[in-house]
Amino acid sequence: MKILIIQERGRHEANRQFREALCLKRGIERAGHEAVVWGLGYENFFTPFSEISFECDAILSLENYDTGWHPDISSFKGLKLFWSIDSHCALQNHQAHCKKNRFDLLLMSNFHHANHFNGLVGEARWFPNGYPSDLIKPDINVARINDVGFCGSLIGNREEWLNLISSKLDCIIESNV
Repeated sequence: MKILIIQERGRHEANRQFREALCLKRGIERAGHEAVVWGLGYENFFTPFSEISFECDAILSLENYDTGWHPDISSFKGLKLFWSIDSHCALQNHQAHCKKNRFDLLLMSNFHHANHFNGLVGEARWFPNGYPSDLIKPDINVARINDVGFCGSLIGNREEWLNLISSKLDCIIESNV
């Protein structure tokens, strides 16, 4: 099986290997299948979509914040999937993305958003976020100084939630983005 994964390359060199597309590519390849990552910023982005997708059996779109470069995949004959990771931040954009591309399967990180996609996709399934265990290893020798850690951007209402958490627990909010 050959899967095309669509997602922008990422804008920060320091965390580029943590992009969902690259983590899934490594996992798919460990399972014995072929995966190609394609999207804005990758060297192969200038290969036409019709050419890059020609021999693929499935397309998995991870592009949660399309800025206009994502191809229309509605006529692709293989399996079309979308992993909606940030629907809590961009629900209307994700709904429009589903309607335009006619996905067969919607994978959702937000368990409670399934009803927002009724009639827009063939099927919706909960698919929670994980972490790349090949890149992240706990260091048991590091002293814990806070109860909570957060890695990510403060997009949407995340800062509001983090402020609420920090008012109840010992944590410090820092952002490098």
